[in-house]
Amino acid sequence: MLPNIFGQLYIFMKKLLPLFILFVVFILSINCSHKKKSFAQIRHPRLDTMQDPTLKFIPDSFNLIAKQLDQILRLDQKYRSVDDKNLFKKNSLEQTKLDSLNLIKITSIIDKYGWLGVSDVGYKGYKAITMVMIHANTNTKKKYYPSLTKAFLSNKVMCQDYTLYEDKLNISSNRLQHYGTQIFIYKNKTTLAPTANPDSLDFRRKKMKLNPISEYLRDFFNTKWDLEQYKKDLPYLKKLYKISDSTTYHLVDN
Repeated sequence: MLPNIFGQLYIFMKKLLPLFILFVVFILSINCSHKKKSFAQIRHPRLDTMQDPTLKFIPDSFNLIAKQLDQILRLDQKYRSVDDKNLFKKNSLEQTKLDSLNLIKITSIIDKYGWLGVSDVGYKGYKAITMVMIHANTNTKKKYYPSLTKAFLSNKVMCQDYTLYEDKLNISSNRLQHYGTQIFIYKNKTTLAPTANPDSLDFRRKKMKLNPISEYLRDFFNTKWDLEQYKKDLPYLKKLYKISDSTTYHLVDN
């Protein structure tokens, strides 16, 4: 009898092991121990159709919310997921309408439950929340920035999502970004939007598990990073972006 029980237990554990491994990988990613190429740096146009193994581990009380977030993610990626840039541009107005509807739903969830993480609503649910909020308007970003920071310090928000949100908030508020996630074309090459203390940029990026800025620009934009030239250009870039003297949004000390 005992050998049979152990045999059944072995079969059960063998089936469970792959899911357990996937779960551990996702939870570790929340603690910012993921690889250099992140979801903040790479477009994943198939997020709306991918399977989410972490859903098996979320609380039953969040099942309905997770399903709602899955649909929101699909809508968030409806036109962004197309490979044809012209097609996306053609439907950009429709995507903007979807973003507005999604934002109402996401902010109501955050207002009621706080900023939910992978362990609450699964990986896709988490990405639905962060993506919609990253695409939100500046005033909404300002309002929910403390909620984002609180969730980040509680290991519910990934480093790359946090840095992307904060940088977009700062640049759209005419303030300096801290992590160099926001780029634009200047003198026919990709460069960083106005960035605070460029000499210590890689130190801040390393703290947030981001790859060095030289690798980021090389790998994703085929651009060589020239720190000294950037520092020469920075005064003009500040004028171009109308950077004010206001204190930047930067609640995490690193």
